Amino acid sequence: MHPTHGLWQKGADVMKNHLVTWCTRISAWRVGALSAVALLLVSLATIAAADASWTTTRLTDSDTAKSYVRISGTRVTWMQWDYNAEGGLSYIMTKAGESAVTTVAAQTGSCYPAVSGSHIAWAAKDDSGVWHIYESSEPLAIGEAYHAMTDVRIRGTRLAWLQTMYSSDSSAVYTHELGDSSPVRVSTTDMQSCVNLRLSSTGRLVWITKKDGRYHVFTWKPGYDSPIQVTSGDHDHLSANVSGDRIVWREKVDGIRQVFTWKPGYDSPIQVTSGSVNHWLPAVSGDRIIWKQAEEGVYQIFSHVMGVAGTTQLTNGTLHVRGPVISGNHLAWRQMLTRYDHTLQVWAKDIGDTSASRLSTGDGYCWGPRISGNRIVWIQRVGTEDRREVYSATPAQ
Repeated sequence: MHPTHGLWQKGADVMKNHLVTWCTRISAWRVGALSAVALLLVSLATIAAADASWTTTRLTDSDTAKSYVRISGTRVTWMQWDYNAEGGLSYIMTKAGESAVTTVAAQTGSCYPAVSGSHIAWAAKDDSGVWHIYESSEPLAIGEAYHAMTDVRIRGTRLAWLQTMYSSDSSAVYTHELGDSSPVRVSTTDMQSCVNLRLSSTGRLVWITKKDGRYHVFTWKPGYDSPIQVTSGDHDHLSANVSGDRIVWREKVDGIRQVFTWKPGYDSPIQVTSGSVNHWLPAVSGDRIIWKQAEEGVYQIFSHVMGVAGTTQLTNGTLHVRGPVISGNHLAWRQMLTRYDHTLQVWAKDIGDTSASRLSTGDGYCWGPRISGNRIVWIQRVGTEDRREVYSATPAQ
């Protein structure tokens, strides 16, 4: 799969509906309930999870479309818009703990929300058609571009995003520390088509870019004079992720996709997996690395802890797992209910648990999930229309 596929697939719905007509931005960006909230009729609905050990809550209840749900601690953020609304407004919404849902911004084309604690960031165009990054505590727009700003990330007070360049279709990596005078470009001019941007709690940026005809993993963090190329060789390196200073990705070894890791202090990357089956979608939390691989014809989640011998199989169901995510010892993923039913549902378990719990209810297709600690969020289709609502789940008290 081409590495840009995931990035543009995520943005397809937004770009199709919001990059055609751009109107005047009508809202401030401080977190709070704006007049737009009255249009949304948002309510909470606590429902029984498919597994009684979890409590699932529906956070939204409106006809507006929703996407890009994100979570940090108890704060959930998402984007929603109304196809029928005049002017094409889209909203950045948030909810923290037991507080009410509030509107962060109501702008034409606001998209790619990201959240870290109380900080919420997103990209949008102003009334003259110029792209900026906005952040809920900053009084001013951050940076500017006449082409798209995408893949917004925030950890603490550091932001990062991809910015399409003036003279080509390639994208560059930018970062900004809240309070600084202006953003900084960290990718160099010889890097083509930067994708797969990630940002960790240590301020470490990781991305993939094409160099000398192959995709390689690069990293930068405050204090570096220039980015470091982590990978080498005449093959592609894809699906990069980061936790703290540890980076993971996959690359081919003798035609088989294997998982590798690197962090400062390593002389060279370390190969984590081996064997004759492909390994996909590596994720990392601390020193624990997870991925999916086929076991007796079914994709399962496997784990390895750096410094500890052996690999552990974490799931053993009869149907494929999709898109595993990890936070500490907590896992979540999507999985079909039957082999011939492609309605993906959300499941979770803790490392060491003997069985998994189904979090979503009904038969509506689920997108996500996202995870922060033991809190999990996702978007699920409700009813026969293409209505999508935001859900969260936490362990039952």
